[in-house]
Amino acid sequence: MLPLETYKTETPSQQAEEISSERHPSWLTIVAIMAIALLACIALAWIYLPQFRTGFNTENTNDSNTETIVKYFPNFGHVSVKADPTDNRYLWIFGQMGIMRLDIQSEGIVDYTRQIPGIENKRLSDLVRVGDKLFIGFQGGLLEYSLTTKTSKQYSTNDGLASNNNIAITSDPSDSDILWISTFEGLSKLTISSGRLQSFTVEMGISGTIWEPDVFHVDEKYVWLTINANENTTGGIARLDKFTGLWKSWGYELFHYGGNPSRFDTYGAAADGGRAIAEEGGIIYSYNAIKDEWLPIKTYHQSDSVTREITLKGNTAYLWAGTLKELNIDTGVENDLLLSTMFTNAEVSFEKFSNDLLRIEFDESNNRLILYPQRVSFKTDIGLLSLETKNLSVIPFKDLERSFALFNVNLADAKGSHVILNTENGLVDYDWSENTVRELMPHTANVAKIIGNKVVALNLATCEMSCDMKSLVATSSVISLDTARIESVAMITGTTTDAYYIGETINDIYLFTYNYKDTNKGYKFDVAQNQIKSIDLTFPHTWTPQVLYSSSGSRVFESNSTGSYTVSFDRRQFGDTVTVSVQSSKGEQNVQIPIGPKKYSHWSANSYTQFTDYAFDPTNQNVFWIGTDRGLIRLAVDTLNHRLFTTSNGLSSDEISKVIPTIDVIVIQHPSGVYLYRF
Repeated sequence: MLPLETYKTETPSQQAEEISSERHPSWLTIVAIMAIALLACIALAWIYLPQFRTGFNTENTNDSNTETIVKYFPNFGHVSVKADPTDNRYLWIFGQMGIMRLDIQSEGIVDYTRQIPGIENKRLSDLVRVGDKLFIGFQGGLLEYSLTTKTSKQYSTNDGLASNNNIAITSDPSDSDILWISTFEGLSKLTISSGRLQSFTVEMGISGTIWEPDVFHVDEKYVWLTINANENTTGGIARLDKFTGLWKSWGYELFHYGGNPSRFDTYGAAADGGRAIAEEGGIIYSYNAIKDEWLPIKTYHQSDSVTREITLKGNTAYLWAGTLKELNIDTGVENDLLLSTMFTNAEVSFEKFSNDLLRIEFDESNNRLILYPQRVSFKTDIGLLSLETKNLSVIPFKDLERSFALFNVNLADAKGSHVILNTENGLVDYDWSENTVRELMPHTANVAKIIGNKVVALNLATCEMSCDMKSLVATSSVISLDTARIESVAMITGTTTDAYYIGETINDIYLFTYNYKDTNKGYKFDVAQNQIKSIDLTFPHTWTPQVLYSSSGSRVFESNSTGSYTVSFDRRQFGDTVTVSVQSSKGEQNVQIPIGPKKYSHWSANSYTQFTDYAFDPTNQNVFWIGTDRGLIRLAVDTLNHRLFTTSNGLSSDEISKVIPTIDVIVIQHPSGVYLYRF
């Protein structure tokens, strides 16, 4: 809607001044007219000259700012939940899928994933809010983002950060201008106002402590941290006295009560002032400051659940050991904190909540524990347990709306405006032209392929070396895209179905079994009779083994529907340039395509490019799309011109696991979800 004009009443003198200025334009007026003309030229160029928008790039150069996301569906994966220190209504949920802020009262979500530049698909490791700023750890360093100005600043080893990997952030309750940052290769202290970084490595006093120190508590006087054993150190606990600047450490040999010392590997540690506890080898130790010793106060048997996620407040520890417990570290008395009576009005049972619970976060400002599973989905919940009242409130995640309430999505197939997705709630059809989602089956499918106005869904039965053959069940279904109803279904039992072939009609659906004892067998899905029938493997079809779609996804080459081109390449190629061969009536031609460098861990010795998926464009038989772990390639096979899309010029992630071009969009699966792009 266009804005309405605002009218005002003017005096005769004002009108006379305006008439005079119109007759004799001032230099400001001339500058304004020239600026408007220049903007008009730019607007016309933007509309009518596509190369203007792409920086005058040619077909063989990297594209710029052409990526438009039509829709995306997130894969949440493992997440972390933290309280907002400024407002007890908010929880921050972050992980590989990005960052969301949850209002626990309204259950509303604000998605910051695409608002904050540089974090999408970055495998976020930690998040802390200080004032109006978010500090975000990811594989690449530390990002500072202002919620007010929407500006960001990145810290890395170039700025003095100890390492760019394994970032964990701990705020300092005694100084809001300080952050303590654990990294893969040391501990860093950030002064927020100045941006100054100070790093600690060997100063911590344990041999090899440069590797992965983990801060577990900061207060007015101390910074406590653990160092787990690895190939460089046998590990232990270290503590910094903030007033004196002196480090004190306790080696691995102090944490093996009644056993042979070898290394320190803790699942949890906590402190409160000068008091501290740590778990090692199933034993919980308490630090005795008078004796300067770590003394055992609780021993768990090897068959017990692992003790982890420890929090300490005064002389009471809160920990996870098969269920949530509180432990008096002076007396060793232990009680269960989660009781079945807490779940009377909850939508989740006590047993299910306890079984799913894996993570505990202490919200010190509100004196409560945040209880949540590592993998958030519809079937999980977030709990808030008050340590004062022992009241538990449960937030069912299934009530939260996000991307049509689809979680943990994988791409099955796409054609026209339909995108078939496997979700944790089943097989669904997303029609992006109508922006609607429909359930096709209440469970997922190993294979789903669109044939005309139908979807063929297969659930295969496979074995790893040996299994109970009698328990194997494979199913084949045909679902109408018009009605979203299953029109035909059949099953086969007692055999493996390791591979399949789906032709151009629903009458060409085949399953195959390969095992160590029997010869290869073939089966055909008789749609009319709802049966899967055994057949002779020799039957009149022109497909070859290279065109056989196997359950492992291996394909040697792919050709377009007319068969005029065959594109081939090695699935893995070394270096920053890959070679693709195109065979046609003109003969065979090779094209070398530059691939941007991929960041590898410092111990990696290679830089292979992995081809993940590929297909001809259904609207243009001369266009071939190739998905790799280092970007998306568009290859014009008739001219050998090519274009590379990466995160540096618009793609959401360089890591592509599946690519399906349709009439108007390119559907791509990244590790963080399924995206629909319009290039």
